[in-house]
Amino acid sequence: MAQCPGRVHTMSAAENAAARIDADLYFPAHVKTLYQKFSVEAGEKVAGHDAYLVTGRSEGQPPLCLYMDKESGLLLRLVRYAELLSAATQHRSTMRIIAMRMA
Repeated sequence: MAQCPGRVHTMSAAENAAARIDADLYFPAHVKTLYQKFSVEAGEKVAGHDAYLVTGRSEGQPPLCLYMDKESGLLLRLVRYAELLSAATQHRSTMRIIAMRMA
């Protein structure tokens, strides 16, 4: 049996939710069911393309930010956040866990 490098740890609820999103091959089709409210704002330039910022929000979850190309409608960037509980300081903080540019 092959050994995996690093340590094994129990995933938190936030890590589990993030992994579920990462593993969803049909994420574009399911995104409407994962988040309750969406808002659209003027975004910023991403890889030289003008983009809309679509923000998905649900109660008890950090927001999801989708940067969509204004011309093609394709996803240029996806940014998710997760709440983590620091064992050392026992306070909640928000950490950027993914900022992936797809261009």
